[in-house]
Amino acid sequence: MDLYIFPEGACLNNGYGIGVDFAYRKLKPKKDDFIVWYTILEEKNMLYLRKEDVVIKKNSFYSIESVKNILMGKDRTELSYSRLSFLEGCKFEHIHCDEVIFYRALRKMFPKQKISLRLHNCFSRIYDRQRMLEQRIDWKYMTKLKNMYKLEREIFQDKNIFKIFISDEDCDYYRSTFGRYNDSETWAYIPDMEQALLNRKPISFNHKLVWFGGIESHKKAAIDWFIKDILPEIRQVVPDVEFHLWGRGSLVFNDELNNVYGHGFFDGDGMPLSGSLYINPDIIGGGIKLKLQTLIENGIPFISSVFGYEGYSKDLIDNQYIIVKEEDDWAECIINLIK
Repeated sequence: MDLYIFPEGACLNNGYGIGVDFAYRKLKPKKDDFIVWYTILEEKNMLYLRKEDVVIKKNSFYSIESVKNILMGKDRTELSYSRLSFLEGCKFEHIHCDEVIFYRALRKMFPKQKISLRLHNCFSRIYDRQRMLEQRIDWKYMTKLKNMYKLEREIFQDKNIFKIFISDEDCDYYRSTFGRYNDSETWAYIPDMEQALLNRKPISFNHKLVWFGGIESHKKAAIDWFIKDILPEIRQVVPDVEFHLWGRGSLVFNDELNNVYGHGFFDGDGMPLSGSLYINPDIIGGGIKLKLQTLIENGIPFISSVFGYEGYSKDLIDNQYIIVKEEDDWAECIINLIK
């Protein structure tokens, strides 16, 4: 019997859930395996859930456990040993831990066992980048970077952990830092380009720009940058340009006087707007933007920053449907596309 522990319920309507769905289909747990889900989702919205599985509700932001974790210098979502105490005394042939927030509890419970562990982000690499660039980010994300840096250092130093990264950039960072190559690999996300080509339509842009996805922590800093630094430059040449945002956290950006529209969570089929240029302005990086895979496979043209495109093949960049530009070139590029 093997143990699988996942940091979200598998689903197809949020990035974390899509990432877990990818891992579950790749791992193919057997009927007699033990599966734990740590999730915010209702059970009716979870894919692959079996009656014998264990579902643990994720810490809310203001919960006692979240506050305790933060005071102890941990990520607020880190799962405590006590909440996994039902695993005490169990014997597993193999353990797969699908996120770093379970590492300390599992290692305390199984001190010598080899564990495969997947990192949905490599925060150490982003923290080093942030310090080098002196990039300003909000205090919540800075706290997360510092706490995860300490946790990832423990994981990277553990020779009984097989590290699984979601991008070659993250894997190369680990290997070049620790000089070890045989205890890590990349599980890359590869868009279905056959589907993408079938869904592509002739490009004719309106004057509407679209953000599609949740807005948390570092993503907020990226949206702020776009609205404050890039959108005014575009507006000088294209005065009727509109910026529309869909996703969790987008309502706070609503500013209709300046043609910025925060619509909230998108609850519909397909994509919110057609004929529009979608944007991915990531100024610090981190993980893989799974919404880009959605855009690619739906044939939606988009522009991404260099950091926002990490994890995808540069061979896909065609400067028509998939456009990747440095931050200084964003305004001019967007103007040329939509004018």
